[in-house]
Amino acid sequence: MEEMNRVDKEALIGKLTDNLEELLKENGLDIEALGKMAGIEVSRINRIVSGSVKMKWSEYLSIVFVLWSSAEGKKILENYGLFPSELREAFSVDRNEHAPDTGVIHAITV
Repeated sequence: MEEMNRVDKEALIGKLTDNLEELLKENGLDIEALGKMAGIEVSRINRIVSGSVKMKWSEYLSIVFVLWSSAEGKKILENYGLFPSELREAFSVDRNEHAPDTGVIHAITV
């Protein structure tokens, strides 16, 4: 995963934290829905948004993958530069670009 070494994780986390509420509105989500889909407690997301705790890299990735699962979310992430090509390559997310986008966000429950 050489691509991961070229990613500025702290900068990406900061940018997502600063824009999270706006990104959710643009994608038609609220904090409760995001928490459920990303597997992050709503209270934790609220603390991240308020700046009382720092977002972890794992939380960043969970949120990005939730947003990436819809066509609108992909556009938003690309517009904000929150899922750079190096990171997409590291996770091979573009390998199924030929598959149709249903516009449905799938939640994974454990």
